[in-house]
Amino acid sequence: MNEVDNKSRITPTALKISVAMAMFFLLLCVLLTLYPARFHIKNKFLTPPLGSYFCVIYDANGNKLAEGRFSIAHHSGSDITGAWQFSPADGLKQADDKLRDFTGQITKDDFEINLQPTMADANDLLHGKIIGETIRGDFMFCGFAGCVTQGSFEAVRE
Repeated sequence: MNEVDNKSRITPTALKISVAMAMFFLLLCVLLTLYPARFHIKNKFLTPPLGSYFCVIYDANGNKLAEGRFSIAHHSGSDITGAWQFSPADGLKQADDKLRDFTGQITKDDFEINLQPTMADANDLLHGKIIGETIRGDFMFCGFAGCVTQGSFEAVRE
């Protein structure tokens, strides 16, 4: 009977390996669950308008002001939310690696996002039309006095 007990016992090394693998799997599951939407989301698995877009913003004269990406992570009714990251064009300022949140709305082919949804004044808006996998429209600065078109933008689904 001792021989049978010895063969069925789990060795301390096997137990340590099993516990380490279980902890690694649990940590991986938690990280994947809590990981926010990023720009490397594979668009082929997402139904438009969800997904990542490469965006270029131009001033009124057609000069590039900024470029970057935004990712539409949630779409509920006409409301959308996601994250954006833009860098000034031509090295005007050091690039900021911080992701920022946005809110917006989509109705049929109309598209509008507020790049600073927590601000009561001095907001930048992207307002345009969805044409296939491209969004084109106006880049606007809005304050208490109203909105002023500053230029245009074009966003292409990646």
